[in-house]
Amino acid sequence: MHKYIIIYLLICSACQQTNAPLDVPEDKVAKIIADLSIAEGSVTMLSGYKRDSLAHAYYKQVYEMNGITLEEYEKYLRILVIDTDRLESVLKKSEQLIKDQQPPVDSLAKDSLKIKIK
Repeated sequence: MHKYIIIYLLICSACQQTNAPLDVPEDKVAKIIADLSIAEGSVTMLSGYKRDSLAHAYYKQVYEMNGITLEEYEKYLRILVIDTDRLESVLKKSEQLIKDQQPPVDSLAKDSLKIKIK
């Protein structure tokens, strides 16, 4: 039975249009992915209810800041998953956005040397 479901899904995905247009620029989707990754990273060390509720609040804030809904974001992802070249491009842009927000390691090291223990 599982074999037939997998075959059916493969046939359906093969019939999908690979260049379906996004309603927004790819750069905006990359920013949303970067924002969600940062939000996820900020709750990584938490657990249980605290983690879930804070993550939900962060995700909701990311959607609101970018003027989209969860459903729209999921629609963008479904379109990109079909076109792996575009998905890879968007993910690289997202990764670069995250790297651009990180301070250089040298400045972190210099800041830590300024701290004096009393």
